[in-house]
Amino acid sequence: MVRSIFIALILMFVIMAAVFESLLFPAAIMSCVLFSVFGVYWLFWLTGTEMNIMAVIGILVLMGVVVNNGIVMIEHINNLRRRGMPRTQALVEGSRERLRPILMTMGTAIP
Repeated sequence: MVRSIFIALILMFVIMAAVFESLLFPAAIMSCVLFSVFGVYWLFWLTGTEMNIMAVIGILVLMGVVVNNGIVMIEHINNLRRRGMPRTQALVEGSRERLRPILMTMGTAIP
C-alpha cells in the first residue's frame, strides 16, 4: 500500500508538471499533500487512533482532495496573473476567493 501511494504521488507530480509546464506549481501542491499527511499522523497520535486499512484509504482520499483543491487554487491565481494583477495581490485575492469553496469541499469529505 505504501509503495502504491508513492507511485501515485510521483505520477501526480509528473502529470501536474506537464499540465502546468513548470516544476514550481506541482511542488507547491505536493507540499500541501505532505503537510496534510503529517497532520493526519499528528491527529492520530493526539487522539490515540490506530492506523488501519480504513485510515490509509482515508489518507488516499485526503490526498486526492488536497491535490484537487491545490490545482483549482493555482489555476485561479494564474488566471488573476494573466489579467494583469501583481503576484502578491493575485496570491492574496485568489486565496481569499478560493477559501470558502475549499472549506466546503473539505467539509463534505470529512464525514
